[in-house]
Amino acid sequence: MPEEKDIIKYQLFQTEDKILADAKHLLSSESTSVEAMKGAYRLLTARYESLLEEVKIHTKVGDKLQAKLHTINEELELAKENLEKIVEARTAELKQANIDLLAINEELDSFVYRAAHDIRGPLATLLGLCNLAKMEIAEANALRYFDMLQTTALRLDHILARLIIINKLKKQEVVPESLKIQEIINEIIANHAYKKELFVGVRFSLEIAEDFDFQTDKDILEILLYNLLENAAYTIITPVNERLNHEIIHVKILAYEQHFEVFITHKGYQIPLEVSEKIFNMFYRPSEKAELTGLKLYTAKRAVEKLKGRIWLVTSQKDKTTFGIALPYQYK
Repeated sequence: MPEEKDIIKYQLFQTEDKILADAKHLLSSESTSVEAMKGAYRLLTARYESLLEEVKIHTKVGDKLQAKLHTINEELELAKENLEKIVEARTAELKQANIDLLAINEELDSFVYRAAHDIRGPLATLLGLCNLAKMEIAEANALRYFDMLQTTALRLDHILARLIIINKLKKQEVVPESLKIQEIINEIIANHAYKKELFVGVRFSLEIAEDFDFQTDKDILEILLYNLLENAAYTIITPVNERLNHEIIHVKILAYEQHFEVFITHKGYQIPLEVSEKIFNMFYRPSEKAELTGLKLYTAKRAVEKLKGRIWLVTSQKDKTTFGIALPYQYK
């Protein structure tokens, strides 16, 4: 749409053209008397003077608007310079804050790693003393107390070992290598799961349509899958010493065009779906019975994110809990 000043300019030009056209018509008329000519000339002169006054008014208004526009432009330029200075200052503050935060985070990671290692030494000594005491003491209550002390010490050792793994994951470089999915899962079960008391009375069921190759970091993948299997075994409702029949941990693998998914199903404690995101937080427990579940799932989440995948709670019912992970065929 045309601006108002352009419309006014057009109207002034039209008025001027009309006056000039009337003047030419007056001059070309031979039948007009002298007196009529004088009257018409005075009228044209008055109209032209009125036009000139109108032009002067619009010119003054335009000059004032131009001056005001110039002032506004100067104010905007000044505001722009001030804003740029503020942005530069804030950017410098954010950069420094980020540097400080990284330094604090590095120091905290280093402290956790050193502290975990330093504590595990005396803890190993305590566990050794517990074993010696249980060999030499026959009194029932004393043995029960040493059993409780040993259980607590083992739990603390487990937490420290997990914290060391989490700390290593944060700094570990991803080194992809070619793997076969069925082979790697069988290897994890054989080398890790069946060697731990936690998996006593547990049988694994593997469902896969066809084996396939993929590329990712083997060490990180082992951490991911083992933590999910360990979480499943740990949260099976029936305790290890009461498993008369085999408990099944079902592993199902589905292959898609760009990625594959692994689903791990077991009969564990029911997890409310409204806390399905919180269960991956460190030390979060969906129930008092499911101790330390959050630490295992937190480790799994850190590992899967390192491999550019995702993890989620698929379903959790009274007789079935399923976790799913999705990973790309090629780590990039």
